[in-house]
Amino acid sequence: MLKRVMRPFQRQWIEGFIAHKYSFVLGSRQIGKSYALGWFAIMCALGWDGDHATPPSDVLIISSSLDKAKLIIRAVHAHLDKLERVCGPVRDPQRGGVQDVVFTNGVQIKAVSGRPRALQGFTGHVFVDEYSITEADPEELMAQALAVASSQPHFRVCCLTNADRAGSFVHQFMTAASWEQRREGFFMQNTTIYDAFPAGLPEHISAVKRAASPQAWAKYYENAFLQAGSQRFDEALLRSCFDQPPISQGRVWLSVDPGFSSKGNPTGWCVVRAHGGHIAVLDAGLIYGPTEEELLDRIEHLVDQWNVSGIVVDQGTQFLLTQKLKRRWGGQLHPASINKNGLIKAAANFEEAAHFGRVSLCQSRELFDDLMSIGVKADGSLVVPERGAPRGEYKIHADSAMALLQVVPLCLTKRPAGGRPQIMGSHMSSLHANRFV
Repeated sequence: MLKRVMRPFQRQWIEGFIAHKYSFVLGSRQIGKSYALGWFAIMCALGWDGDHATPPSDVLIISSSLDKAKLIIRAVHAHLDKLERVCGPVRDPQRGGVQDVVFTNGVQIKAVSGRPRALQGFTGHVFVDEYSITEADPEELMAQALAVASSQPHFRVCCLTNADRAGSFVHQFMTAASWEQRREGFFMQNTTIYDAFPAGLPEHISAVKRAASPQAWAKYYENAFLQAGSQRFDEALLRSCFDQPPISQGRVWLSVDPGFSSKGNPTGWCVVRAHGGHIAVLDAGLIYGPTEEELLDRIEHLVDQWNVSGIVVDQGTQFLLTQKLKRRWGGQLHPASINKNGLIKAAANFEEAAHFGRVSLCQSRELFDDLMSIGVKADGSLVVPERGAPRGEYKIHADSAMALLQVVPLCLTKRPAGGRPQIMGSHMSSLHANRFV
């Protein structure tokens, strides 16, 4: 049956997964990685292993987020809908759902959150999807996956990923000569879009190639690892976002990266509308030297001006300010907690959306300069240098860009709940944003 429903390269993957305890696949977008992974998850759960039976075993699926892992579960359910029409029911009708599949033999395929500790306490097969953009430490993720699958010889670890940047964990694991010993015993595969469609690209893929930038096409479809440079974001790419028309529908977020020292870093802020994978930065800027009350006044003014429906504030914000924000805006406040790997992922998602014309930027000189100041190391981690402000006594640390990056995960992966914040009290003050024109 699998020969009928899979393309040749997908069957090659499955054969490699069966023959090797560990697998690491670099694959293009839009070639059916989730489709193939879903079928192999069913095989592991039911004990099919090519020509030999293996003990039915649990399968854990981890991705860059729980929502992404659930997409594999959706693919599994779709496969089983077809399979059960041929061989009868194999799922437990009383159990399972969007996060797991439970079979009549008691075995389950389960999606877990995108952090290594979510694997602790489990044994079974481990499938890691979107390895390159997980917020987790990639070494820790690999160590936990290997540990989960170590107790039985038939347990498998299958990692699937897209390309990212030269020097990253994925790049070194795939290509570095010094990592050859680590790769020993792995099924290693690099499948580009041309490998998936050897007879020629279908029209819907050709349309993507025409629309995408050369860098985006090379990275996401030809599996090219982009070279690290002194700047994280390409200037031409950012400037192209000025020409993208802003979307007219969607929720509006206000993101704030507070700064309090009278001669330290300013407060960075941005107003973003998000809908259907598109981001429109409506306004952005820096606020120099505010007191807590002045900052609250400015936030309230921006909420009123832009009809904001959610407020994102750096989780590291001083405790008293956080409490004041909670009292004033309640459940509409979303504290952001974004670590080094989270910033890498947010920058990658923002860059991808920009490459495909899904980002529009307002003409803010401050935001543009902040984005251009961000550097990148060989491992993909961001470098935020300190630079002097035009006013002389302040030190800028890409503050408005940090406000933008901390709201990107909400804009691209979650739908904000609720309507406009209920503002208590009246603390309005004027705000004149500097414009880059």
